[in-house]
Amino acid sequence: MKVENCISDYYNNLSNANFYSALNNNERIDRTVIDRTMLYLKNINNDRNKGMLLKAMLKTLNHNKTKFDTIEYNRLLAEIITSAFRI
Repeated sequence: MKVENCISDYYNNLSNANFYSALNNNERIDRTVIDRTMLYLKNINNDRNKGMLLKAMLKTLNHNKTKFDTIEYNRLLAEIITSAFRI
């Protein structure tokens, strides 16, 4: 899947769940979208495209920092980062 489709899918699957997206503060994104996007991130070979998707995910998580306790936020952050660099 092309990175444009991944990012588009990431933002088009907004729903009323856990996360505000970085794209639109009034909408939220659910955990299944985060998990599916981490799978995309893991399988992208192009470093530039991987960086763009990683940046979008980190912005989304940062928008939601106050919604989580420190342990949960750090766990989500670690999951996203490790999915980007998993071999």
